[in-house]
Amino acid sequence: MSEPHTFLIESDLDFDGSTRFTQRLGDFTTARQNGRLHVLHVETAFGRVGSTMFGLLPEDSPKVVGIASKFNNPFTVVRVIPAGNDPDSFREELDLTPEIQYLTLYPGDELGIVSRDGGRTSVMLVVNEMGEQNHFDYAIRKPRSLHWRRYRIIRNAPTGFVPAVNADAWRPNFQFDRINHLLIANEVGKGPIPLDAFCTFPEFAGCLVRARFANIDDEGNLLVVEPALRNRRGVGKVPNMRWTKVAWVSHDDHIALRSDPPISDDTTICDIMIAKIHAEFALQGLYDRGN
Repeated sequence: MSEPHTFLIESDLDFDGSTRFTQRLGDFTTARQNGRLHVLHVETAFGRVGSTMFGLLPEDSPKVVGIASKFNNPFTVVRVIPAGNDPDSFREELDLTPEIQYLTLYPGDELGIVSRDGGRTSVMLVVNEMGEQNHFDYAIRKPRSLHWRRYRIIRNAPTGFVPAVNADAWRPNFQFDRINHLLIANEVGKGPIPLDAFCTFPEFAGCLVRARFANIDDEGNLLVVEPALRNRRGVGKVPNMRWTKVAWVSHDDHIALRSDPPISDDTTICDIMIAKIHAEFALQGLYDRGN
């Protein structure tokens, strides 16, 4: 890995996350002791730093970047934005503090920095170019990302959700809403919903599932349904806008939804939260709780 270079940028304005930083390495004042500390004061807004790090490094090389802000402001964040994407399509986001935190940039990636310090602020960047061995070591140590998923079924009908556990399987046609990062289906369906309608996880991995009903007159319930004889078990009734308890489903399990009619507008909404979990972790949790 190359020797680290440190950039200290002081600004009279908050970082806006979108305006590209146009200054180059030669615009910085460089400390003479080792030539690796670069300082600059800017008076205009900026918020996007390109992958060359002000022309210091090649665009097509991976980099490790440490970054810190001036204050512990929870509204100050940095995002890793892949080439050609807008700020809302980001690979990673960090809450910035005066403590240096590290992230990885790949070819074409940019940093989007946003602050709300209300005036003079600063950011510090510590940059290294990664070599082949560095990248390999990083890759084998980095854990895989596991994200929970959020689904929404909007039922435009005067009746609430109907479980109909003996009906044919219902597979809502979910479409991704990139603004709110939800998978949404507008359908008046009924019946048990198989696990593969929600996710592409291997069936044996299983999922933790919970649901929340909105605009219902009284109560809603999430049911777990086994597909052979259509036996079912409710995880517990909940009132309007209250999340259900968590259910564990795997393999060919189904879920079903039941709710009272809508309060108004002939619209009932069910939000469903799903997280992948491997069987050994689910069983370990049950064992730890004495179940």
